[in-house]
Amino acid sequence: MVQFRQFESENIDQCKTLIGTCSEEVVRSCTDGYDELASARQAELCDLIRTRLCRTSFDSAFCIVALWQDQIIGMGVLDGKTIKSMYINPEVRSKGIGRAIYKKLEAEAWRKKLHTLDLEASINSVGFFEGMGFTPIGEKTLNLDGSIFKNISMQKKVPPVDPLDKSAKILFAFIRSGLVFLGVFFVIGILAHMLLPQAFNQYLSIGPFGTNNLLGFILGVLTATHTFRAALRRNKL
Repeated sequence: MVQFRQFESENIDQCKTLIGTCSEEVVRSCTDGYDELASARQAELCDLIRTRLCRTSFDSAFCIVALWQDQIIGMGVLDGKTIKSMYINPEVRSKGIGRAIYKKLEAEAWRKKLHTLDLEASINSVGFFEGMGFTPIGEKTLNLDGSIFKNISMQKKVPPVDPLDKSAKILFAFIRSGLVFLGVFFVIGILAHMLLPQAFNQYLSIGPFGTNNLLGFILGVLTATHTFRAALRRNKL
């Protein structure tokens, strides 16, 4: 099972190893003419970008790591209002790890009352961040020892974090609709008992008390069902 926790000092070597694992992909996606470069030049660029990426100040930034079998397979760094880096081991991509790490960074941004998040995405990660709600706002280039690296600047407004997860929202909607049912059931029952002829009221009775009538039961079910469905739609469940 994948565990997520804040960066600790003993994680530094594994984080740098993960960055090194991802460095070739970063170079390939950001460098014009990568496939035409000689293998020696490719290795040199990977070393340069690895060194640059490893300059992240883990101590001053908020960093989340993902661990599986005591190995770091993903990480994300939030420095101020900027997501400095997010790396996922290529062997465990498309398993929701990147999304989980991002959500924790976003929750930290909300806790710090930040209004926007900024980042520079490599070409191959733009789609992921667009799926997280980011919008491209420009392009940045970096001349690294004669090779041009292209990144896409992206930004997103920080949404409020909902303290309730999906299951809690469904339970809350169910309880609320139940209370609505009881309220309608007894109110209609009391009104029927007061306003309808006694014989008619007894004919509609479905319980030991005259106030528990069929009309109240039907209206209660309909109203509660409507309330429950409205809550699901409102919370996009």
